Formats: sequence, structure tokens, C-alpha cells
Amino acid sequence: MIAGSAFISNSFEYRFPISEEIGLLGIGFIDGGNAFREGEILFDATQWRYGYGGGVLWFSPFGPLQLVLGFPINPRSDESSPIYEFSVGGLGI
Repeated sequence: MIAGSAFISNSFEYRFPISEEIGLLGIGFIDGGNAFREGEILFDATQWRYGYGGGVLWFSPFGPLQLVLGFPINPRSDESSPIYEFSVGGLGI
């Protein structure tokens, strides 16, 4: 992040059981946000970037494991799509 900048984001997520027996959940989400330089208007939603996607969350014996696949809405020419993310632990329920 650039000095004198701010970041704002929001996310709406829906989790649903795939297999309660093994602790596997499905996830659907839509995200929005952006980074802004000092003096720019943070709450101008026309400047926000948006994306959507889905994934799986497994509450393994070693802790939560999450794999998601995201797609930018109206991607820029320099943005790759899709975007993969894998995370371990630290997930809210």
C-alpha cells in the first residue's frame, strides 16, 4: 500500500453444508473494495472493484483449510482471471 492511502472493502458470503460428516462446507461470495490515495473519496462506490466466486472449506483435523476461485467483474486488461486462493486456519464461522 502507498503511504497516505486507505483501503475499504466489503464481502457477502454464503456457506452451506456439503458433508456434515467430514466437516465440508461450500462457499459462495461477492466482494467489493479498492485502495485510495490521500484526499480521494473512499465511499465513491463507482471507483470500487468487484468480484465473485466460490469454494470449499474443510474443517480438517489439522485446522480449517479453504480453497476459493474468484472472478473479477469487468476485469481490466492487466488482471488475471480466475484467481485462486488457498488458506489455512484463522477462519471465522
